[in-house]
Amino acid sequence: MDFGGHDIGEVIGDLSRAGYELVVFVDDIDRCRPGTAAEVFEAINLFLSGVTTRQGLRARFVVALDPEIIAAHLDNVYAALGGSGVARYGDDPSPGWAFLRKLVQLPVVLPQIPEPAVGEFVDRITAPAPRPASVPPTAAPPVPAPRSKPAVELRGTRSAPVPPAAIPVETVPWRTIERHPEVSSLIARRLAAQPNRSLREAKRLLNVWQLYERLLASGEPVPPDQAIRRARHLVLVAEIVTRWPALQRPLHRYLDPTARGLDLLAKTAAADAAWAEAVERLGIDVDVHAHALAGLRQLLRDHCDAELLKLTRALF
Repeated sequence: MDFGGHDIGEVIGDLSRAGYELVVFVDDIDRCRPGTAAEVFEAINLFLSGVTTRQGLRARFVVALDPEIIAAHLDNVYAALGGSGVARYGDDPSPGWAFLRKLVQLPVVLPQIPEPAVGEFVDRITAPAPRPASVPPTAAPPVPAPRSKPAVELRGTRSAPVPPAAIPVETVPWRTIERHPEVSSLIARRLAAQPNRSLREAKRLLNVWQLYERLLASGEPVPPDQAIRRARHLVLVAEIVTRWPALQRPLHRYLDPTARGLDLLAKTAAADAAWAEAVERLGIDVDVHAHALAGLRQLLRDHCDAELLKLTRALF
């Protein structure tokens, strides 16, 4: 194996003699195409096989991945083995899971975010960036007074400093609107309501929310109370966009010049029969999207109103 013009065994040997190990970090492999992901894992397997045949040589790979996606990728590549029991192990549902079991020697499962940590994360991510420390200007050297004139000492009463204008209490949290208690608490609650919450998903929701908020804030100014209501509704819009990406096309499909799929689902969310008819009309596969539809229906029941639907029509 060649590594930058050098045999990898020699490189690892040099590291070992110096008291080090070779550690290779691989991230976001689940974003690759199925064939690419399979090639990476095959290369890792071959690499480690070559290293372990040499006594005293050690190397480690730390791979960050979504195992469900990678297993599906490997199943896609090794589809011919799908019906073979030999390709599986124990309770592994497919060859892809069996491949991961054999290759991954120390699986580390990231824990879900507890609800208290969601609020802490929102506070940290929405906090204003620290201002750079200002460097005081260097004072110019004093200019000596001309010898022909005596220095004059000025005396007098110094004027008292003018106090800053009072700022209404309700405007203080608005330095960034996401720091407003009504907005930040809703963000934390909606993130906590997601069954598979993660910091990556939380960041995606906040990114989308901030985009929509900045976009609308650049238009005609609105009264403070209306701005807060709009910001809260945009949290729900951002959740609908980021939590259920596979449903976006039917949700925003025009049913007539004034109504879209989301309008129909919001109207029928309270009645089982009407909801089922609406889902069928939009062409959403209930078997495929059962969990997504249940979560969306609960959100519409708890939070949807005319202002939320108006915002979605304005944005999409």
